Amino acid sequence: MDGAAVSSGTNLTRTLAEQACAVTYNALPEAVRELARQCVLDYLGVGLAGADDPLARILLDELAEAGGAEQAGVIGHAARLPVAAAALVNGATAHALDYDDVNLAMPGHPSVAILPALLALAEEKKASGKAVIAAFVAGYETCCRVGMTLRPGHYNRGFHATGTVGAFGAAAACAHLLGLDAEATARALGIAGTQSAG
Repeated sequence: MDGAAVSSGTNLTRTLAEQACAVTYNALPEAVRELARQCVLDYLGVGLAGADDPLARILLDELAEAGGAEQAGVIGHAARLPVAAAALVNGATAHALDYDDVNLAMPGHPSVAILPALLALAEEKKASGKAVIAAFVAGYETCCRVGMTLRPGHYNRGFHATGTVGAFGAAAACAHLLGLDAEATARALGIAGTQSAG
C-alpha cells in the first residue's frame, strides 16, 4: 500500500477507500496518464475484436429485449442500453477473446473489469476525459492493492481475479467518478465484495 504498512487495527476497506478518493488527475504523473490512456485504447480494441463473438450477440439480444433507458453505447454495435446492461455486454465482449491487458499484481485483467462500468457511467453522467482517467487510475490501483493482498492463494484456489478482484476496481472507479467520499466509497467496496464473480 504505497510502502506503508497497514496495522492489524486498521480498517483495510477504509484505507483502500481513502487511497482511491485521494487520486486526482492533476497529481498523476504524465507517464501514468499515458498508460491509463493506453489501457482505455486496449480495452476498446479488444472490445471491437470481440464484438462479433456469439456471446456478445446473445447478451445484446437478451438485454435489448429487457428494455430500459438508452443511456450508454455498446462497443461495435449501434445499440444503446441502460448503464448496467451496457457495462455487462461491453465487459463480456472485451474479455471474450482473452487478449485484454494483464497485471500480475492481481493477477488478472484489470482494465476489462473496470472500464465497462466506468465508461458506461461516464457516458450517462457526461463526465470529462480527465475525470475518467483519474477514476480509472483510482480503480486500477485499488484492484492491484486488493490483488496483492490476496495473492497467490486466491488464484491458486481457482478464483479468476478478473471477476473477483476486478469488482473492487470497478466499484472504486465508479465511486471516484461520482465524487463519493471515503465512507461511501468504503460501502461501495463492501457491496462489490458481496457481488464479485457473480
